[in-house]
Amino acid sequence: MEGKNPLRFTLGKQSSLAPERDREESDVDMDGVDPGVRLMYLANEGNLEGIKDLVNSDVDVNFRDIDGRTALHIASCQGLTQVVDLLLDHGAEIDPKDRWGSTVCIWIMILFF
Repeated sequence: MEGKNPLRFTLGKQSSLAPERDREESDVDMDGVDPGVRLMYLANEGNLEGIKDLVNSDVDVNFRDIDGRTALHIASCQGLTQVVDLLLDHGAEIDPKDRWGSTVCIWIMILFF
């Protein structure tokens, strides 16, 4: 086994049934964090400016963590329509499955239709 830990994003709200949480600024120190994981944290926090900076610096908008989730999975589950729009505008794929077989298609349909 390699010494490097696999990249996993700890999602604040695991499902639509989880209670809402306050959206205060995160105290997470982002220095040294993998850019893909940073994108997922920013998507979770709804930080549009931070996401714009990352995707404009050629960070892979379709980065997947060890569970196969993308920033679009996170934003759509959180109901963050502006983040979803931004990620889609930058080429986020809507059909990758996470390790449980979930895609963001159903969330996008709920959010936008």
